[in-house]
Amino acid sequence: MLIEADARRFITEAIETEKELTLIEKREKGRGKIANDNNDYNGKRAKLISILGKINSVANPEGMGRDDLTNDILLAAEGIFRRVSPHQSKAVRALADRIKKAFLDFRNLLKKYEQNIEVVDP
Repeated sequence: MLIEADARRFITEAIETEKELTLIEKREKGRGKIANDNNDYNGKRAKLISILGKINSVANPEGMGRDDLTNDILLAAEGIFRRVSPHQSKAVRALADRIKKAFLDFRNLLKKYEQNIEVVDP
């Protein structure tokens, strides 16, 4: 049991960080504010992306995992979505959309794992 818990430590840490992000989002929405303007939110999001990199690195033992990507990529993708219209560059917007979707998919997966961590193979 202890070995399995240790093997899942990054997933467990990611789940806790995702829960904190969700709480901040709900709190800021209740105040009528955008969560992206909150420094604590941005710090937690950067932490979650860092944990994602660790998981990716550990889960790909052949050296194919990346742990060098940062929150800057997600921020850039969000910025592109605000600044670039669909008529200006479909390819750039499509890439930005895939980046945003990958992060949301990861968060949704963590919510699923929170319900039953045993589905994660240590």
